[in-house]
This record gives sequence, C-alpha cells and structure tokens, in this order.
Amino acid sequence: MSLLAALLALVGCSSLILAPSDSAVQLADPGLDGRRPVEGVLSSATGCSIHYRLYKPAVAGTSAQASTLVILGHGFLRSQARMAGLAETIAAAGIPVATLDFCNMRFWDGQHQQNGLDMMALARHLGGVQPVIYVGFSAGALAALVAARNDPEALGAVTLDLVDAQGIGKRACTSGNHACQLLNPLQG
Repeated sequence: MSLLAALLALVGCSSLILAPSDSAVQLADPGLDGRRPVEGVLSSATGCSIHYRLYKPAVAGTSAQASTLVILGHGFLRSQARMAGLAETIAAAGIPVATLDFCNMRFWDGQHQQNGLDMMALARHLGGVQPVIYVGFSAGALAALVAARNDPEALGAVTLDLVDAQGIGKRACTSGNHACQLLNPLQG
C-alpha cells in the first residue's frame, strides 16, 4: 500500500502543474524531465482508436515503482491533455504512467464500463502481466474503478472526484473487493 500512498501524495501535490485547459497543452512538448512521452494507438473492442501516451521515468524508482504501471484517465468530454501535468509528476517520481483518450465517450452516454475495459486493454498492451494502479478524474475515476475491479493485476484505484453514473461504482465496490478499500493515512 505504500506505493498507493505515494501516488495519493503526488496527486495532492500536483494541482499547481495540471494543465489549465486542453488547448493549452502541447503533449509533444517535453515533460518536467525534458523527455517526450511515447505516443501510440490501440484499438478498442468497439473498433474505435484509443490514442495514448506513455510517460517513462528518466530515473527508475524502486523496484516496486518501476514494475508498477499507472493508467491515468481523464474526465467526461475531456482529453488526455488535461492529465499531462499529473502524468509527468508521477513519471518524475520513477513510476511509468500512461494517459489515454477514451474513444467511446459521447455527450449522451459516458460508456464508463467500456472505458474501464479500455484502460485494462491499455495496461495489457503496455505492460503485459504486471501490477497496475488505475487512476482517474471524474468519469475517468469511474472507469478506473471498473478497471481495478475487473483486473486481477490491479493493486487498486485512485479516484479523484468520482462521478458514480447509474450506480456503477457502488456495484463495483462489492464487499471484499481489493480495489475499493479506502486508504486512510490518519489511521497509522
């Protein structure tokens, strides 16, 4: 759980460097460490194209950090550009992280379940079978929770401002589900 706690700390400390708007971020620009993310495309099970960027750490963290992949999802009707600052911060801490554009999200339907499956597909595409932490904001947080609930390699999910559409999040958090255990740093 210490890696999950470290991610939570990074999330809390990175609000000043998160992208102010989608149009203000040029993802091809170098990140915090001067490195450019690796860009790629993966097909969703629905046939649309999942565009992603992989932020690799300049300096590898501990063996636990280096062997864990973070998949980071954006909020409803946003893009991965909104998550670039957070992705760079996590990568600068020695943890590889990938952002993606949800290709199934429409104004009339968030397709949260499919977005979660797309996050899992990206994790398998990039890391094969390795520990993964799913992180997301708003609708991306719901997709992260769905992914963590269904992926046996998931260490957990970090959900930021989770929107629980149609009770999907509540159903994903059945009793005993490791993805839904709350981390409370005040409980020692």
